[in-house]
Amino acid sequence: MDIDERVTKLLLDRGLLIRTPYISVPDSVKFVQGSTFIGSFFGTAERKLLAIEIAVLSSNIMNNWIGKTLLVGFSQVVESAEIQNYIMRGIDIANKQIDIFSTVLRGEELPVPMTNDTGLTNSRIAPFSNKLMLYHISVLNAAGIAAYGTMISECMRKDLIAGYVRFVAEVGRYLEDGANILIDSSWMEEAPKAVDNMELRLQ
Repeated sequence: MDIDERVTKLLLDRGLLIRTPYISVPDSVKFVQGSTFIGSFFGTAERKLLAIEIAVLSSNIMNNWIGKTLLVGFSQVVESAEIQNYIMRGIDIANKQIDIFSTVLRGEELPVPMTNDTGLTNSRIAPFSNKLMLYHISVLNAAGIAAYGTMISECMRKDLIAGYVRFVAEVGRYLEDGANILIDSSWMEEAPKAVDNMELRLQ
């Protein structure tokens, strides 16, 4: 928490902190009336976004922006054509998801969090091996799926939940394809697993 506060203060001091959309503080407590609050899986809900839903959408935009920036940097320096094509596919996925989340916020007349790619350079020198870059991408994908799971649990609009489920499937397929590249390249170390007692009994 101390590191997070120090980083946030540094970003504020340098004018680099990406702020989430601001909403006015309610002046009274209101209770939900009717089932239209949750909406349907088709179309949009009849109510405005909740504060937590706005925060989740903004977080999604920033997460995808960070992932996209890393992928663009990797695409400049990776040596394998296969991995470069895989990375370019990831950039397309990130761009698409950023556009969709931004459209939802604009539809609610909310500002979209500002992003920037100023951290990118024109370097063609790889800071990591192909193996390590692919591993970084796999970790980001796994974290993205976990984040979508959390977002599904915090969302109260069915149309948004349906979108998050689609994104989990899309990122899951992308993650699987990356894992297959790791396996085919003999780069994936097998994690410890449970003892196969049946196999031991048959020996």
